Amino acid sequence: ARALDLLRFPSAILFEKRSADITAEGEKSLLRDIEASLDLLKRATYIEVVGHTDDVGEDDYNLNLSEMRAEVVRMFLVELGLNSRKIVATGAGAEFPIADNNTPEGRAENRRVEILILGRIR
Repeated sequence: ARALDLLRFPSAILFEKRSADITAEGEKSLLRDIEASLDLLKRATYIEVVGHTDDVGEDDYNLNLSEMRAEVVRMFLVELGLNSRKIVATGAGAEFPIADNNTPEGRAENRRVEILILGRIR
């Protein structure tokens, strides 16, 4: 399925390194961007929160970390009042890079959490 809308958050801003613990700066960033998109998110019929990592480290570790980070963001959305039944969190590990994993900049870009809006009520 193709997302109708996408919110992308770099993991370096949201989380402590190698952790699913959200930082104070990450919480502010999420709150600011999500509040700006709150009407769109509330009208969504289905939201998928997907965690991503770079390809450094073991695949199982990266998949687990990406799942935990996605779940933290999903719970953040629920705490803001969005319906938990229409939000799913999933981890993709290093499976879907958007940049070259051979450079530090590319790896940083690949470490992210995306909120995909897959349906919308008019």
